Amino acid sequence: MATKMKATRPTKPAIAVEPVLAPVFKFGDYCTIEQHRFGANNEHYHHKVIGTLKSTVWVEVPVMYNPQENNHDELVDVVACVCEGVDERHIFRYRAIDCNPLFK
Repeated sequence: MATKMKATRPTKPAIAVEPVLAPVFKFGDYCTIEQHRFGANNEHYHHKVIGTLKSTVWVEVPVMYNPQENNHDELVDVVACVCEGVDERHIFRYRAIDCNPLFK
């Protein structure tokens, strides 16, 4: 005697995961990046975009008092920026998704 198999529907994931899209920056744009402050709320400093590229090296956000670029395992879009008014001699790379566009 043959047993009837009950038809099953394919299951969907419980949570729909949407890709995070990084804002598009170009030379001359401005953005804000979160800076860590001890004993106070974090601040967002204005940065000027020098260029964009894909890299495995970037500064972790919120940025500490001594920004250091760290190696990571993934290749992501990064933004090369200078911090306006603080130290405009050093160019650091930040992940594009950590930068908020600023319209001047």
